[in-house]
Amino acid sequence: MWWLEWEWEEILPYDEQTLPAIYATANLEWFGRLWIVQEIQLANNRSVVQCGHDIMSLTDLRHATHYLNQGFKYKCPLDTEDDDAIARLTKPIMSRHFNIVSTQDVMGRQKCTNPCDKVYGALGLLSPEVANDIEPKYSLSVREVFRDAKLTFISHTERLELMRFCYQSGRQIDALSWVPDWTAMPPASRDPLRQFSAGFSRANAAWIAPDNILKVMRDVDSCTQEVFYPTGEVYTMDAFSNIIELGHTRSKYLRESECYKLDTQNSFTAQVPSTLSKINDNLCAPVGKRTEPFTDDPDLWCIVHCHNKAFIITEDEYFGFAPPDAEPGSEVVAFLGCDQPALILIGICYVYGYGDGIALLGPLPKPWRVVALLDSTDVYVFCFYNPETNIMTLEDPKSPPLSDEWERTDHERQDKDPETFDFFRNKNTGVVRNSDPRVLLDALKARGLPVTEISLI
Repeated sequence: MWWLEWEWEEILPYDEQTLPAIYATANLEWFGRLWIVQEIQLANNRSVVQCGHDIMSLTDLRHATHYLNQGFKYKCPLDTEDDDAIARLTKPIMSRHFNIVSTQDVMGRQKCTNPCDKVYGALGLLSPEVANDIEPKYSLSVREVFRDAKLTFISHTERLELMRFCYQSGRQIDALSWVPDWTAMPPASRDPLRQFSAGFSRANAAWIAPDNILKVMRDVDSCTQEVFYPTGEVYTMDAFSNIIELGHTRSKYLRESECYKLDTQNSFTAQVPSTLSKINDNLCAPVGKRTEPFTDDPDLWCIVHCHNKAFIITEDEYFGFAPPDAEPGSEVVAFLGCDQPALILIGICYVYGYGDGIALLGPLPKPWRVVALLDSTDVYVFCFYNPETNIMTLEDPKSPPLSDEWERTDHERQDKDPETFDFFRNKNTGVVRNSDPRVLLDALKARGLPVTEISLI
């Protein structure tokens, strides 16, 4: 295991001559090439990286990359482009586990001559079951390659997780709204994390050819211009800080060392007003008199990344952030099998109070809440936590008991799995599913929940 733990209190020792050299190295075109991702990830521990006459072991490069990404981001006066270079360098080198989503996230940011390689260049990183169903065909158009890849991924994962790559702003190819464009960069510097908006449900999707329509099931809401909030946090800083953080709160996304420190207090909340004031004063200051960084708290840096997003309010008076091309009247939907709500024909969004399965099953009974813990593959797993009883479980307190024919079964995460899953086995047939049978389409309809069909074009 080549993971390196980082202590935030350490002071980085680099001088003004060393920093530019490090950033120049991070900006080398080689690190931006798509095909180096496979080269690095499939290399063994004896591999080395050579630049001119200088040689470094791949293990040392990984350690250094983690050190750079974690330390410089908050301790050094960065230029934005230099900071981005370190971030771009980190994913292809540091990622230890490549599922379908993380693979395409990395590949979409790397450079290649033929855009089809955004898919074909990932085959060596995908599980054999998935890779074997994708045959490289360079005679196809880019939109056809991306479309077929998404349909293959849906078939294997039974999820719509790749909707996060289907933003419409900045598209480079003439593709259908439900087809990812991995040739375009994300419209915002920071996207929402998984919000668990559809719980442990599976996707109900069907491709209608030759019309290229994807029929999916969803719960629905609409944007409006009303300004109220329904959760009891009307106009409070708690609600507002969650919006700014896009749900990236320490009280929900826990590190291993914090598993038993489930304090509901979020120190970020109290610091928002003063931090906003600092940022405002700094941006209004004359050039040459601006100070960096705005803050030493990594959580507070998210404020800087709120640009290029639209603030939205839904008809049922929830609010959040969406892609910049959002318009009044756009529908906010929660797709079955998709962790993030989306604006139809626009892209994924963050709506505070619309995650944690609330869109499908309603709000959690108090004092229950959802937390996310990193598993052994560095992927967040969602759990339900009761702070009064200190109980943590995968069992959604809103769901009815399992029927006698189903039982939950243990499952070790594999590369072909979706990011969010819960495995169940049918005692009668032996069939194993990666979703909760209580949130299958027929089960939801039987409970009278408002699930409808939508056609994406």
